[in-house]
Amino acid sequence: MKKEQMEEINDVDEINDELAGLREFVAPCRFCQQFVAFKWNAKKEVSDEEKTEQATLNCNCESAKWYQDRMTKINTAQMNIEELFSDPDEHELQQLLLSATAMIVDKNIFKISIIARNGAKGDFTISPSGKIKIKRTEATVTEASL
Repeated sequence: MKKEQMEEINDVDEINDELAGLREFVAPCRFCQQFVAFKWNAKKEVSDEEKTEQATLNCNCESAKWYQDRMTKINTAQMNIEELFSDPDEHELQQLLLSATAMIVDKNIFKISIIARNGAKGDFTISPSGKIKIKRTEATVTEASL
């Protein structure tokens, strides 16, 4: 490819990035301290801490890969909790499960089980192999008194 064609492609990429709100940053990985260049959709001013977080999420060192996997598990679990326990009567249950997410993912606790006032039960567990399970159970009680 000719140099002029490459410059045109780069110009188009820059225009597309600008339209998408992407800006280019360089920051150190929090683990290996190597500087990482990345594009990020940042419409406001970005703190050094936010840049370091994004650099870490884009770094290829082993510690960063572990951290990326951890954050993916936490984010996925939290999205599932928010979806499973979206009833307004389950707000406290949802908040407790969300606050326990990092402790479950890090295996500091292996199970949490909570029952909401509406009878919904939330179980959040992690197996020794690292499989995360979030379960919602509704208690249906039928009672008759004579």
